[in-house]
Amino acid sequence: MTIQTDLNQSDYKAYRRYALFKYRKMHLAFVPVLLFFIFISWLEAEPGKTLADGIWQFIAGLVTIAVVMFVVMLIFRLVQRFTRTRFQGTMGPHTFEIGADTITETNRDGRNESRISGMRRVAEERNHFFIITAQGLGYIIPKRDLDPQGTDALRELRNKVMAAR
Repeated sequence: MTIQTDLNQSDYKAYRRYALFKYRKMHLAFVPVLLFFIFISWLEAEPGKTLADGIWQFIAGLVTIAVVMFVVMLIFRLVQRFTRTRFQGTMGPHTFEIGADTITETNRDGRNESRISGMRRVAEERNHFFIITAQGLGYIIPKRDLDPQGTDALRELRNKVMAAR
């Protein structure tokens, strides 16, 4: 099965969002930080302190954590902006060939081939299929360019990857 698609910046943005929040689950890193903060606030309670003072201290701590997270996100965005051209994926036409036990991507920068045994996940999202390999490669296949046979072939590939794991 051969799939031809044209990748753009919004496709890479969708993949980045998927990889950070659904695959790596980066947002869950803030849960232990918040729990640690609540634990520290509980331990620092002084005997003569009223409940209102404790609540205000907790709110001030949450605001402090929010400011720190905002600064971290700002630094992340600045680094991302200055390195955008260095780590940008290949835009334009891509050709995917799905074989019996391989997937091959061809674009203007070259050709990549991955075997089913080297794939970690084939995820179907609302607008894309994302294929993540053990080597750290990520293939993006937008659904806007797929016909029903292509969708069926990718779902069959997902079932093979799940069976191989």
